[in-house]
Amino acid sequence: MEKGIIQKIFGYYFTKPQFKEEVLNAIRKFFNKPDLDIGTESKLELKESDEEKFNEWFIFDFRFKNGKTPLEDFCERNPYNFNQIRLQTYKDLQENFYGIYEVLEVRTSSGLTLENIQTGKTYKIKEFLGTFETKEGEILFGRVGKVGDHYELVGSNSIKLPIEVAQSAKKIFRKSKDKFNPKIVRDLFFKKEKHPED
Repeated sequence: MEKGIIQKIFGYYFTKPQFKEEVLNAIRKFFNKPDLDIGTESKLELKESDEEKFNEWFIFDFRFKNGKTPLEDFCERNPYNFNQIRLQTYKDLQENFYGIYEVLEVRTSSGLTLENIQTGKTYKIKEFLGTFETKEGEILFGRVGKVGDHYELVGSNSIKLPIEVAQSAKKIFRKSKDKFNPKIVRDLFFKKEKHPED
């Protein structure tokens, strides 16, 4: 994917005063801080991975009061007056699937084949760096998105799980109607443990 695609969306929504309350609402929701106020969001203690997960969730999963994700809203507004070819890049990204995937194949330097464990659907992903860090059989949470005529891993870095998924567990996942996104995964697996004195 071309560099800077996602940053354009942030550049628009995070700098326009009319979206200040919507952005604050997203921060409150993602970090489970309903009392967070304007000016205090900078006091959040964030790890780099928190910021990455928030950014992905904000673009693809958070919904404004109008019911649209920032990506959908951006495509409709076309605030930078992109021509149709450039705008199509953003429209294509609306075809994305966050989920739990098993790595079926690693094609070094060129891509991965991933199976969405919940749907059973497989995706041939164009990927370079990840092919050197990934092994067949690994399980990961990630987002597959359409980029032109192919799929890529889009969003934050995929989260690898140090487990294998048995066939019986796959059947349970396939029957489950639960949807995953970076906020749900963060809340389930990466929330800081509270100390009794907190």
